Formats: sequence, C-alpha cells, structure tokens
Amino acid sequence: MPYTEFRKSYGDFEVVIPAIDFSRLSKDDARHAIIDLRNYGHGFKYVCHAVREAASNIIGDAIDPNQYGLHHFIADSFGGYVCTSLFKPYTTAGNQLRIEWCKHMANEIEREFKL
Repeated sequence: MPYTEFRKSYGDFEVVIPAIDFSRLSKDDARHAIIDLRNYGHGFKYVCHAVREAASNIIGDAIDPNQYGLHHFIADSFGGYVCTSLFKPYTTAGNQLRIEWCKHMANEIEREFKL
C-alpha cells in the first residue's frame, strides 16, 4: 500500500491521520474521488458528504465507523487531550485541516492509480 499518513503541526502538538487504503476503488471511482476531494470546501463541511459513495464508504470505515466525525477521531488519538470542538468542520482550524487532508488523499489516490 503506497498510501502515507497525513500530518499537520499545530505548534505544541501534531495531528496524524492514518493512511487510508483506496485500492478497492475502481479506476473510474478513483477519478471521481480525486475531483471530489480537490473540490472539497465548496459547499460541503463533512468530507464523507463531499465525495461519492465508493470513496465515502472507504473514508467512513477507516476514520468514522461510529459516525462521530473526524474531530472525535483526532481527540481520541490524543486520549481526549484535544478538545473536539477545535476541529469541528465549522471551525477555521477544522475546515483548513479537512481541506489539506482532502488534497493529501487526492494526491495519494492519483499516485496509486497513476492518474
């Protein structure tokens, strides 16, 4: 799996979102996922709502199996150290994190599928 984790530094701490394996996407779904991920931030606040079903299911299974959201995943990875409200999609930090994460995932899919 050539995918890499996503890292973003916030001064005293770093958010690390593990790599997501998109290999079960078809090449056509991969193309659509890349477009959707690169366009994230234009109307949708939740990443899974911004991408089509195939990619949404993969992201949901990897990051949000309980449908609590990425901000809860981040807080859990810090043992509750980070307040979940800091990274909600409606906050500046949360929105920026998602935009950068989506670009990262789009690049990873593009590399995997040689698109």
